[in-house]
Amino acid sequence: MYERIGDTREAAVTWGQIADILQQRGETDEALRIRREVTLPVYERIGDTREAAVTWGQIADILQQRGETDEARELHLKRLEANEQLGNVEGIAAANWDLAGIDLSRQDLADALPRLNISFQLLLKLQRADGIAVVGATWGQLLLHAGEREQARHVLQAAQTAAAKIGHTDLVDHLDELLKTTNDGDEES
Repeated sequence: MYERIGDTREAAVTWGQIADILQQRGETDEALRIRREVTLPVYERIGDTREAAVTWGQIADILQQRGETDEARELHLKRLEANEQLGNVEGIAAANWDLAGIDLSRQDLADALPRLNISFQLLLKLQRADGIAVVGATWGQLLLHAGEREQARHVLQAAQTAAAKIGHTDLVDHLDELLKTTNDGDEES
């Protein structure tokens, strides 16, 4: 219908929803084809940078699942740059989180830690409990392993509060165990 009446943007949105369903079903080849060949060209042609950035992230997610991390990283960097130009704080936080995931898969802590920090701080600013819980749990664990107990404690406490707020009890329990380890050194002193 949208194609028939010439509403290319809404047609692209609908194709994107089809790609979402295909991806959920594990049909990533077709989902990737739709995102690359149908939706992305429309968003780029009409100048919808925000939707193009979202689509770059979706393509990158599929590529990362396939182990094509170099190309995924490049798309996430392009997405990050677009979100920075748009001033889209949520998009900046998400792109940094996804880039940190790639960095962590490559054992690149030097790049991952600053990205996690940026993502976490932005999510705190946005008061996004879901993001604070997940990003904070990862960043807090890395800080703990790096011996940064005090900073880890603050991050893990914020993550635990956020996880409780969204009802993620398994994560709350896991973070409680991690928080106990931040106090281990205090008892010895």
